[in-house]
Amino acid sequence: MKKTMMEMPWTEVRDAVEANALVLLPLGVIEEHGPHLCLGTDTFTAEISCRHIAAQLEESGIPTIIAPPFSWGICQATEGFIGSFRIRKETAKSLLFDILSTLADFGFKEAYGISGHGDIEHNIMILETFKEANAALPLGARFCFGRDIFIHYGVGERDLNVCPVPPSTITVGNPREQDIHAGDMETAVMAQYYPEFTRSDIAKGLPPVRLENERYMEWMFSRNMAAFSKDGYLGDPAFYGSVDVQAHLEELAQRFSDAIRAVRATN
Repeated sequence: MKKTMMEMPWTEVRDAVEANALVLLPLGVIEEHGPHLCLGTDTFTAEISCRHIAAQLEESGIPTIIAPPFSWGICQATEGFIGSFRIRKETAKSLLFDILSTLADFGFKEAYGISGHGDIEHNIMILETFKEANAALPLGARFCFGRDIFIHYGVGERDLNVCPVPPSTITVGNPREQDIHAGDMETAVMAQYYPEFTRSDIAKGLPPVRLENERYMEWMFSRNMAAFSKDGYLGDPAFYGSVDVQAHLEELAQRFSDAIRAVRATN
């Protein structure tokens, strides 16, 4: 699979600049993910997504490089739970801006953020930082963001800081409860690609934990995960074996790579 810059000598990064490669930037957090998944789950899954997206972009002739993963986003819903690191918004924004600025200094012209984490404050932080980077840097910085939730963030199709991504239309698992946090989908991806960081033995014995639709926003803003799940997960991790991981990642990579190609075609 495609390497990240962390696995490369500087000469390979230089070669990518000279090839006019676009940059994929994995975006995550360090956050609790139940008793069965590691704290770095969202960062690892963002990186795996980037590796698959990069493969599809390069198959279509677009040189691509993956930046070192950014792990210091904002934990909102799980704040206060042991394992969820609390990062101030201004700290996260400053660090993310510096990373984008460094990519511009290297000579890259395009960067696309791929997030493995969905907290509202995290998304707002990224949107604001990419907007500021576009205004201040010689870098086209776009956050690959779900078109179906644009309206909730005041985002428009023509905004220069976003790359509109359509929602998934396939079903790849059969959980008893939807994967809200550390459920079947995340567990399946981690078990396949990072088994050393996944307690599959524990996952198989966990009962499903339901979050009613009408309580989703309450959970998101609560900063009190334990009030909804004492073990820190929402969904059905025990059913991770029913997930078609490859179908999930191939479809995700297709949606994101198509979205990036569409943005590049209009520039």
